Amino acid sequence: MTNHTTTVLVDGEIKDFSSTRRSLKFRVDDDVFEAAPDIPAELALDYADYAEQLASEGVSGAKQKEVIHALLRMVLFPESADRFIARLSDRRNPIGQAKIGQITTWLFEEYGLRPTEPDSASSTGSEITVDGTSSTAST
Repeated sequence: MTNHTTTVLVDGEIKDFSSTRRSLKFRVDDDVFEAAPDIPAELALDYADYAEQLASEGVSGAKQKEVIHALLRMVLFPESADRFIARLSDRRNPIGQAKIGQITTWLFEEYGLRPTEPDSASSTGSEITVDGTSSTAST
């Protein structure tokens, strides 16, 4: 990964917008997954488009699955995304909707973002939210 430094001159000093580039790692059971240290700006725009698709009425289950996979591939490194997605349908070693919600919330926080639609405390449970989890899951 190439690190880029953006500098702006301020009163003869150099304002440094560099950041420490560390990947984000998290564990689910025995697997450790690795996400990009930040969401590139263009991918963040793509993410917003995908999230809007999930929020649309009448989106099929197949389309929801496609969008969730695309979202995961935007932030997780390829090998991690492959393993994570495989576990979404693994009956012996599953990653369920509630766990996806927890992970998504954590990643949003790490990226300095917030979910576009907060949970409703009075939700009855079947509505799909922006991160692809049911509204009963913690997003």
